[in-house]
Amino acid sequence: MSGSPETAPVHTGLCSCFPRLVGSSPAMRDLFARLHRLAFSEASVLVQGETGTGKELVARAVHDASPRAGGPFVIVDCGAIPESLLEGELFGHAKGAFTGASGARKGVIEAADGGTLFLDEIGELPLTMQPKLLRVIESRSLRRLGEPAYRPVNVRFISATHRDLRLMVNERGFREDLYFRLSVLPITIPPLRERPADIPTLVEHFLAGTPAADSTPPCSGTWPTVPGLGTCGSCATSWSGPWHWGRRRRWSCSPDLRLLRAGCRWP
Repeated sequence: MSGSPETAPVHTGLCSCFPRLVGSSPAMRDLFARLHRLAFSEASVLVQGETGTGKELVARAVHDASPRAGGPFVIVDCGAIPESLLEGELFGHAKGAFTGASGARKGVIEAADGGTLFLDEIGELPLTMQPKLLRVIESRSLRRLGEPAYRPVNVRFISATHRDLRLMVNERGFREDLYFRLSVLPITIPPLRERPADIPTLVEHFLAGTPAADSTPPCSGTWPTVPGLGTCGSCATSWSGPWHWGRRRRWSCSPDLRLLRAGCRWP
């Protein structure tokens, strides 16, 4: 759709169903369509993608668009918790279950009851914990450490990984039965290098979220040539090199981009 600069529509790259996600490329439109379909399912979702592609944002977007949106969205990083503490973190414990357990405590699975549990970096989950998680998914119940009885839980599981879980299954680094339970609805996030048309929208999005205290002057003229971006304003077609930056890298570079943007606008 064409028009003069004064009348041309503004494309924000934001999907009304998933306002946390930015992009208007064909790859992102396909992603939005798939997210819309799976958001209303109760089945487990496996989000796959490279580091920095926004797997947590996608998981939260699915939760927010689902019937469980009113419930909790609980995050656990499977790679950040020591194996010795992971079972108690997931399942909770009873009073006196171990030295120092002065009171009962619910785990993250119980805390997510009625909502969604996001298992980030599920590929880092120790093999010793995998059958215990599998039982929770299959039976919809858990047992706190030090308790004899099982408690029912109503949780939807969304997992994420940058690893190739199928390869890990073949190498016996991940249980096949757990893999199939977690990947009922698999989804892969395309890296930015496969959707360069989203770069201008993402740059504007991150600039809009940076502090305005730097007194950046009003825009005029066109964007300069930025190393690694090509010619801004037409970078979606002029930049053909590799694009490896993830979401965190883009955010940290936003102040620099704001300075480059001084006196510039998208043509």
